[in-house]
Amino acid sequence: MRLQWKAVATEWGTQNTNQAYIVPGGTGITGGGDGWGVYLPSISLQSGFEPNDTRKKSTIMTDGDFYPELLKNQGGFRYKKIYSSTATNFRKYIVGSAAERNDVFFMRTSQNTIILRYSDVLLMNSEAILAGASSTTSAAALDSFNEVRARAGLPAKTVLTRDDLFNERRIEFALEGQYFFDLKRRGLAEATAIISQQEVGFYSDDDRTVLISRKITPGSNYFELPLPQTAIDTNPSLLEPPVPFNFN
Repeated sequence: MRLQWKAVATEWGTQNTNQAYIVPGGTGITGGGDGWGVYLPSISLQSGFEPNDTRKKSTIMTDGDFYPELLKNQGGFRYKKIYSSTATNFRKYIVGSAAERNDVFFMRTSQNTIILRYSDVLLMNSEAILAGASSTTSAAALDSFNEVRARAGLPAKTVLTRDDLFNERRIEFALEGQYFFDLKRRGLAEATAIISQQEVGFYSDDDRTVLISRKITPGSNYFELPLPQTAIDTNPSLLEPPVPFNFN
C-alpha cells in the first residue's frame, strides 16, 4: 500500500521532497540545485547488514558501488565515500533527474510514500507469534521471517530471536519511519540500552578511516513527540495535567 504523489512543475510543496535531502551533494544526480546529502546512514545502521544482503546496495551507497540507472547520459554513477562523513549515503528514494524523467523537479518528485508493505505483514506475523519472548522455533514464525530473508538472498534461520526480528525490521524498513516505533514497542529500558551502544559518530579525514566515535544515552524525552504548537494555540488546555477518567 503506497501513497502516490504526482509531481507538477507549477505546484510547489505538494509532492515528495525526499530526494532533495538524500542525494549526495556535488554529484549532480538530480540535475538541479537540490541534492544536499543531509540524511546519512549511521555507522550503526551500516553494520546491521549481513554479508551478501542484496538490500544493502539499493538502500545504502558504499565506496565503489556503481549505479547504471543514475546519470545514465553520463554512463552511470559510481559512488565515492568522500561524499559523506559516515563514508556512505542513502540510495533509497533517489529517482533521478529531470533530464531522465518527466516527474522530477526542484525539491519535488512523484516518489511514492510507503504505507504498508507485504514484508511488514510477514514480520508482524512473526513478532505476534514471538509474543514478547526472547526466541521461538515456531515454524509459522520462521516461515514468515525467512520469506523476507530469502528475498534478500540471506540463509534461513532455524531459531528466531527478538534481536533478529527487530534488526531485520531495521534493515528492511530503513528510511521508512518504522524504527522509532519499533524501539518504543520494545520498552524504554530495552530501547535505551540498544541506542546507547550504537555508533553514531563520523570520519574526520578524507580517507574515511579516522573515526570520531559518538554514542548517545537517550533520556525518556527521546521517545516522546511534542504536541504541535498549532494544537496548543487552538486549545491551551492541552498543556494542563490530564484529567482522570473512568472508562468503565
